[in-house]
Amino acid sequence: MAQRSYCAEVAIDEPMAGTADVLSAWLLVEYRPTWQAKAVVDNDLSQPVRRWLTAQSQLSRVQFIRRPEHTDPGMSLFHATAAGMRRFVVEAYDQLLDLDLQTGGDPVTSPQFFVCTNGQRDRCCARFGLPAYAALRAQRGENVWQTTHVGGHRFAPNVLVLPHGDVYGRVSPADVPRFLEALEQGVAFDWLRGSSFEPAAVQAARAFARIAPSQQGESEPLAQDRWRVRFAGGAVVECELEEARLVIASCDDVPKAVRSWRLSRTQP
Repeated sequence: MAQRSYCAEVAIDEPMAGTADVLSAWLLVEYRPTWQAKAVVDNDLSQPVRRWLTAQSQLSRVQFIRRPEHTDPGMSLFHATAAGMRRFVVEAYDQLLDLDLQTGGDPVTSPQFFVCTNGQRDRCCARFGLPAYAALRAQRGENVWQTTHVGGHRFAPNVLVLPHGDVYGRVSPADVPRFLEALEQGVAFDWLRGSSFEPAAVQAARAFARIAPSQQGESEPLAQDRWRVRFAGGAVVECELEEARLVIASCDDVPKAVRSWRLSRTQP
């Protein structure tokens, strides 16, 4: 019998900078039953609620979240954009249809951690995500959730931190204390894939040069596959896309061509 391989182990040396999906908003809905591979579209919710989720997916990245330890009545929903994050609690899913996502709910400012754990989508998410969830939950308790696919199975364990919008990869249980300590300073650069609220070139430049999130970045193309990013603090970073190489992006998937970012030049 052939030994089972894991894409996160095969891709352990692949650069992560600039790999977070670029989004305008996140919508995370608590759903406790078993998740299917494509949980948001394959579930037991009513047709009106499923239609509502489909409509929201045109505006936001829709995720399911859960805490297996949570058995209290009521389901949570988080809506996050670059402007901030709000939390809603409903007693029944039909109540989602009446929510005002822009002004309703309660503002959330404390970091919330969402660990990708859906092994039905990719086995790396369960194998590596579940231990990372347990380690984070031991440190941050009710602020830690499991979530469905955030992108980048091969970077598991993947952790989304809101309201900042930062996506982190390879956050192993052993790394959790250092990861959280780094987050206290703003960004855990050693694990950073990028901020989902920024273009990929800005994500990569920020990760390479370790620029604080308080410094907004603006990118401009210099040539094909090369960008210059200017940060509010004065730093200028140039980065480019490398030649494509074949990687196993997901367990049991066929190799596909992927391009990684690399640092070209930094001006303080």
